[in-house]
Amino acid sequence: MVKLSDSPSSSFRIIIGYIFPMLNQMRSIMVLISLILILIFTAIAVLLSFFLAGRITRPISNLASAMQKASEGNLDTTVKVRSRDEVGRLARVFNGMMYQLKEKTSELEHLNRTLEERVERGVAELRRRDEAEKQRLVGEMERAREVQMGLFPQSPPEIAGFDIWGVCHPANEVGGDFFTYLHLGIGKPCLALGDVSGKGLKGAMNATLAYGMLHAQTRTFSSAANMISELNAALFARFEETTFTTLSLGIIDAETREIQLCNAGNPYPILLREGKASFLELSGMPLGIISEIEYDETILALMPGDVIVFYSDGISEATRSDEEMYGMDALRELMEKLPPNQDSQAIVEKILQDVREFVGDFPQSDDMTIIALRVHPD
Repeated sequence: MVKLSDSPSSSFRIIIGYIFPMLNQMRSIMVLISLILILIFTAIAVLLSFFLAGRITRPISNLASAMQKASEGNLDTTVKVRSRDEVGRLARVFNGMMYQLKEKTSELEHLNRTLEERVERGVAELRRRDEAEKQRLVGEMERAREVQMGLFPQSPPEIAGFDIWGVCHPANEVGGDFFTYLHLGIGKPCLALGDVSGKGLKGAMNATLAYGMLHAQTRTFSSAANMISELNAALFARFEETTFTTLSLGIIDAETREIQLCNAGNPYPILLREGKASFLELSGMPLGIISEIEYDETILALMPGDVIVFYSDGISEATRSDEEMYGMDALRELMEKLPPNQDSQAIVEKILQDVREFVGDFPQSDDMTIIALRVHPD
């Protein structure tokens, strides 16, 4: 056992021996506390930075989201203003802009509705006027058709030993085809079939002109060729440069059973004799193209049972949907298949029926006119 010294220096050493360990221990504690405080303050700083960043970025994010909704057409979009900084000022400006935009859009919608109503009223008025004008034109065309149809013979001439039938079917309300029966003297009826270039009202007016001038030629009748030559000169003086008419003329002598034929540009007439059909190849320039021209005529002796058919190119050139035409050969072959002893009306109706069956549902593109002359069998 060691005995401690009672001297002052010994006591000091003993005190120092106690104090230094305690100081070392306290220093370690202080270091630990400092580290803990540093960690706490760091955590607080991080949390505070996140909080402050959120307060700064959240209004900007809300503003960006609002702008996205506005760009998609939602004009009721607004942003809550929670601050008086630059972001808050931007939010207030945005809200004001959206209010004004909504107001202007509402004004534009009202203006657009007003404009649409005015346009609708204007369109309705135009349609009403257009319909009224259309009805007026339809009415005028119907009256023009009645006038034109009234010019055509309502019944064929009665000639001993003959029967005659003629029809005209315009492609539209009025047309450029015409047919008529002229009286050139006792026992000398004349059959005429014409086709004026052009369609519609203009063609009908020119057809009426040609029709009237043809009737005027009966006062100075001498022969079929002379009638057509004089008519050609008269039409040349009155027709426009691009207008012309084709014409077939047949003058019957009931006593001699002869027919005087002259043709100016129409399809060849067809003669049916003893079951055999053939074309009467009568050529001639259409009327109204050259001022002075001479035409040839042919006198044909008729036999009992003979049939002569005059027709416009609306028959031979009738077209179906595949653009194939009926053709003159089809007409000739049809006539050879006709039952014997059919009257002229039945022959005309059979031809029209065959043409319509060929064309089908395809619209009629040209006027169709036919005159059939039949000599009674003995």
